[in-house]
Amino acid sequence: MSTAKRTLVLTATGLAATLILAACGSDADSRGSMSGMGGHGSSSSSTSSATSSSRAADVMFAQMMVPHHRQAIEMADLALANPSTSAEVKALAEQVKAAQDPEIETMNGWLRRWGAPTTASMDHGTGGMMSEEDMASLGAARGPAFNRMWLQMMIEHHRGAVTMAQDVLSSTETPDVKRLAQSVVDGQNTEIATMRGLLGADTGAPRALPSSHVHAVSRDPGTGDLLVATHEGLYVYGKGEPHRVGPNIDLMGFTVAGPRHYLASGHPGPGVDLPQPVGLIESRDGGRTWTVLSRGGSSDFHALAAGGGTVVGFDGVLRVSGDGRSWKTGNLASPPRALAVSPDGRRVLATTADGLMRSTDGGVRWSTVKGAPLLLLVDWADGESVAGLGTDGRVYVSADSGATWRSTAVAPGDVQAMGATGAGKDLSVVAATADRLVARSAEDLLPGR
Repeated sequence: MSTAKRTLVLTATGLAATLILAACGSDADSRGSMSGMGGHGSSSSSTSSATSSSRAADVMFAQMMVPHHRQAIEMADLALANPSTSAEVKALAEQVKAAQDPEIETMNGWLRRWGAPTTASMDHGTGGMMSEEDMASLGAARGPAFNRMWLQMMIEHHRGAVTMAQDVLSSTETPDVKRLAQSVVDGQNTEIATMRGLLGADTGAPRALPSSHVHAVSRDPGTGDLLVATHEGLYVYGKGEPHRVGPNIDLMGFTVAGPRHYLASGHPGPGVDLPQPVGLIESRDGGRTWTVLSRGGSSDFHALAAGGGTVVGFDGVLRVSGDGRSWKTGNLASPPRALAVSPDGRRVLATTADGLMRSTDGGVRWSTVKGAPLLLLVDWADGESVAGLGTDGRVYVSADSGATWRSTAVAPGDVQAMGATGAGKDLSVVAATADRLVARSAEDLLPGR
């Protein structure tokens, strides 16, 4: 779905009316009842002492919120018409219509009384607005996918409305505008919490997963976005709900080489013009497009890691590369479940059935890390910091490149993938379980640190 923030688009007449109101300080008598507020309260009149800047903000709020509400109602109508809609989603859709239809009537009444046009529009992406493509995809969805998509899109849409309402609350001097805006904040935040609950998530982390098969979790060091590599492609968790970027590729191996620079391996989905298996592929645009670097049609790296220019992958044989194109073989004796490369590219860790293995020459020669816990997963965070998932279900952290380890919290369920970022008090670990993402900070992992 579209989450890019774009500027508000008003019709020429709407913008002109706003400028006139701001210039002359008109408060265009807004007396009259607030009919159709749907439980938001009523007032015999709005204040007639609003300053020009406050009234201009009131006008823009109403002109923005009306089309925003209309799209929410359109989404609600899709839910009510779709035979796949769950009872919970249908109840939410009816609730949205019951609250927002009367609010549209109220705000259009304000605009008419203020002498401001009601014909304003919002650009897709502004305030959580969905694009035409988003709406078409929602209308075509069926089964559980429809309910999940509807909830994800409506959460993003509601967040946009809450932001707009909070903005006008900081500037308006009109009591009725304050009441409606506060009602939007309170009501839609409550609905967001309900929808997040239906997605299997609460108001913070954990977050619902877009796929039941997650192969890797990482963060883009440039944007901070959470990246989830799945059986159906790459999903990005930014400020909004997760959305897939790029083609449908079963990303069996995935690693971040730099800001918006990713390496991956796996199998192309239907209609994707890549070899089978894809070998080592590269994206330099945040996962939107991919090109084959090497071993196309030959390698499927189920374990893959990169750092400091070093790439290490396992496709039945441990392979090491300095550029992702030419490879040499490492002498790792046991197959690795997971690999991690230090930021300088010199040190590599591998979890194996025989214990944690460590290389100090970029993955060519290996030795056992004595005293290390038996780990299933491992990921290099920043500097010397490493995190791992033990066979005992606990999260372990190391502050000295994997030489020594400290047991921390119990992992949240059956973890499929794990990613780590930061160091010291800024260390953070994100785990993908069977149905959700769970983030833990250093304070959670190391109480009293």
